[in-house]
Amino acid sequence: MIVFVSSTYLDLTSHRAVLEASLTMSGCIYNGMEHFAAVPTPTLDVCLDAVRKCDVFIGILGMQYGSCPYGRSLSYTEREYRQAYTLRKPLYIFLVDEQNARVRPMDVEIDPYKIERLRKFKERVLRRHQVARFTSENHLARLVLASLMHAEARLSGAIV
Repeated sequence: MIVFVSSTYLDLTSHRAVLEASLTMSGCIYNGMEHFAAVPTPTLDVCLDAVRKCDVFIGILGMQYGSCPYGRSLSYTEREYRQAYTLRKPLYIFLVDEQNARVRPMDVEIDPYKIERLRKFKERVLRRHQVARFTSENHLARLVLASLMHAEARLSGAIV
Protein backbone atom coordinates (compact mmCIF):
# COMPACT_ATOMS: atom_id res chain seq x y z
CA MET A 1 0.00 0.00 0.00
CA ILE A 2 1.47 3.37 -1.02
CA VAL A 3 0.78 5.96 1.66
CA PHE A 4 1.26 9.64 0.94
CA VAL A 5 1.83 11.73 4.05
CA SER A 6 0.93 15.40 3.77
CA SER A 7 1.75 17.99 6.41
CA THR A 8 3.82 21.04 7.07
CA TYR A 9 7.41 20.02 7.61
CA LEU A 10 9.55 21.89 10.13
CA ASP A 11 6.99 21.78 12.94
CA LEU A 12 6.19 18.09 12.36
CA THR A 13 9.61 16.68 11.39
CA SER A 14 9.82 14.34 14.38
CA HIS A 15 6.21 13.22 13.89
CA ARG A 16 6.94 12.38 10.25
CA ALA A 17 10.11 10.45 11.18
CA VAL A 18 8.31 8.28 13.74
CA LEU A 19 5.43 7.75 11.32
CA GLU A 20 7.77 6.79 8.48
CA ALA A 21 9.52 4.21 10.67
CA SER A 22 6.16 2.76 11.79
CA LEU A 23 4.74 2.59 8.28
CA THR A 24 7.89 1.04 6.85
CA MET A 25 7.94 -1.61 9.59
CA SER A 26 4.31 -2.43 8.83
CA GLY A 27 5.10 -3.05 5.16
CA CYS A 28 3.64 0.15 3.72
CA ILE A 29 5.43 2.30 1.19
CA TYR A 30 5.85 5.74 2.73
CA ASN A 31 5.90 8.72 0.40
CA GLY A 32 6.27 12.32 1.45
CA MET A 33 8.10 15.50 0.60
CA GLU A 34 11.32 14.39 2.26
CA HIS A 35 11.59 11.66 -0.42
CA PHE A 36 11.29 13.97 -3.41
CA ALA A 37 14.39 14.12 -5.59
CA ALA A 38 15.58 17.15 -7.50
CA VAL A 39 13.74 17.15 -10.82
CA PRO A 40 13.14 19.78 -13.52
CA THR A 41 9.44 19.93 -12.59
CA PRO A 42 7.76 22.51 -10.33
CA THR A 43 7.43 21.33 -6.74
CA LEU A 44 3.65 21.61 -6.82
CA ASP A 45 3.49 19.23 -9.80
CA VAL A 46 5.70 16.73 -7.97
CA CYS A 47 3.45 16.88 -4.89
CA LEU A 48 0.21 16.48 -6.82
CA ASP A 49 1.65 13.62 -8.89
CA ALA A 50 2.60 11.80 -5.68
CA VAL A 51 -0.97 12.22 -4.44
CA ARG A 52 -2.30 10.77 -7.71
CA LYS A 53 -0.07 7.71 -7.33
CA CYS A 54 -0.90 6.91 -3.70
CA ASP A 55 -3.40 4.35 -2.43
CA VAL A 56 -4.11 6.23 0.80
CA PHE A 57 -3.72 9.88 1.79
CA ILE A 58 -2.70 10.78 5.35
CA GLY A 59 -3.19 14.45 6.21
CA ILE A 60 -1.60 15.81 9.38
CA LEU A 61 -2.55 19.30 10.50
CA GLY A 62 -0.60 20.99 13.24
CA MET A 63 -0.42 24.63 14.22
CA GLN A 64 1.12 26.01 11.03
CA TYR A 65 -0.45 26.64 7.64
CA GLY A 66 2.73 26.03 5.70
CA SER A 67 4.38 27.42 2.63
CA CYS A 68 2.59 28.29 -0.59
CA PRO A 69 3.77 27.93 -4.17
CA TYR A 70 5.07 31.22 -5.53
CA GLY A 71 2.23 33.61 -6.30
CA ARG A 72 -0.46 31.33 -4.83
CA SER A 73 -2.49 31.63 -1.63
CA LEU A 74 -3.15 27.95 -0.88
CA SER A 75 -0.41 25.99 0.88
CA TYR A 76 1.15 22.84 -0.54
CA THR A 77 -0.57 20.86 2.21
CA GLU A 78 -4.00 22.24 1.39
CA ARG A 79 -3.46 21.70 -2.34
CA GLU A 80 -2.41 18.08 -1.70
CA TYR A 81 -5.53 17.55 0.41
CA ARG A 82 -7.77 19.06 -2.29
CA GLN A 83 -6.18 16.83 -4.94
CA ALA A 84 -6.75 13.69 -2.84
CA TYR A 85 -10.32 14.75 -2.09
CA THR A 86 -11.06 15.43 -5.77
CA LEU A 87 -9.59 12.05 -6.74
CA ARG A 88 -11.68 10.37 -4.03
CA LYS A 89 -8.63 8.81 -2.39
CA PRO A 90 -9.17 7.24 1.01
CA LEU A 91 -8.40 10.22 3.25
CA TYR A 92 -7.38 9.88 6.87
CA ILE A 93 -6.93 13.18 8.66
CA PHE A 94 -5.14 13.79 11.97
CA LEU A 95 -5.22 17.08 13.86
CA VAL A 96 -2.97 18.10 16.69
CA ASP A 97 -4.89 18.10 19.97
CA GLU A 98 -4.50 21.80 20.71
CA GLN A 99 -5.64 21.36 24.32
CA ASN A 100 -3.35 18.47 25.31
CA ALA A 101 -0.36 18.30 22.96
CA ARG A 102 2.91 19.98 23.79
CA VAL A 103 3.52 22.45 20.99
CA ARG A 104 6.68 24.54 20.90
CA PRO A 105 5.95 28.27 20.58
CA MET A 106 8.08 28.37 17.42
CA ASP A 107 5.69 25.83 15.85
CA VAL A 108 2.61 28.05 16.18
CA GLU A 109 1.63 30.15 13.18
CA ILE A 110 2.05 33.90 13.77
CA ASP A 111 1.13 35.34 10.36
CA PRO A 112 -2.49 36.59 10.70
CA TYR A 113 -3.31 35.72 7.06
CA LYS A 114 -1.99 32.17 7.48
CA ILE A 115 -3.75 31.77 10.84
CA GLU A 116 -7.04 32.51 9.09
CA ARG A 117 -6.20 30.17 6.17
CA LEU A 118 -5.38 27.38 8.65
CA ARG A 119 -8.61 27.98 10.57
CA LYS A 120 -10.68 27.72 7.38
CA PHE A 121 -8.74 24.65 6.21
CA LYS A 122 -9.33 22.84 9.51
CA GLU A 123 -12.99 23.89 9.48
CA ARG A 124 -13.46 22.40 5.99
CA VAL A 125 -11.70 19.18 6.97
CA LEU A 126 -13.81 18.83 10.12
CA ARG A 127 -17.02 19.24 8.09
CA ARG A 128 -15.98 16.56 5.60
CA HIS A 129 -14.22 13.90 7.68
CA GLN A 130 -14.12 12.04 10.92
CA VAL A 131 -10.71 13.09 12.21
CA ALA A 132 -8.47 11.80 15.00
CA ARG A 133 -6.51 14.09 17.30
CA PHE A 134 -2.97 13.32 18.39
CA THR A 135 -0.85 14.51 21.29
CA SER A 136 2.60 13.13 20.42
CA GLU A 137 4.66 11.45 17.74
CA ASN A 138 3.97 7.94 19.03
CA HIS A 139 0.28 8.65 19.52
CA LEU A 140 0.04 9.85 15.91
CA ALA A 141 1.83 6.72 14.64
CA ARG A 142 -0.59 4.44 16.56
CA LEU A 143 -3.61 6.33 15.21
CA VAL A 144 -2.33 6.20 11.63
CA LEU A 145 -1.56 2.47 11.81
CA ALA A 146 -5.05 1.75 13.17
CA SER A 147 -6.57 3.81 10.36
CA LEU A 148 -4.47 2.02 7.75
CA MET A 149 -5.71 -1.33 9.02
CA HIS A 150 -9.17 0.05 8.28
CA ALA A 151 -8.04 1.24 4.85
CA GLU A 152 -6.54 -2.15 4.03
CA ALA A 153 -9.75 -3.91 5.02
CA ARG A 154 -11.73 -1.53 2.78
CA LEU A 155 -9.37 -2.02 -0.17
CA SER A 156 -9.59 -5.80 0.19
CA GLY A 157 -13.38 -5.68 0.34
CA ALA A 158 -13.53 -7.02 3.89
CA ILE A 159 -15.57 -3.98 5.00
CA VAL A 160 -17.62 -1.41 3.13
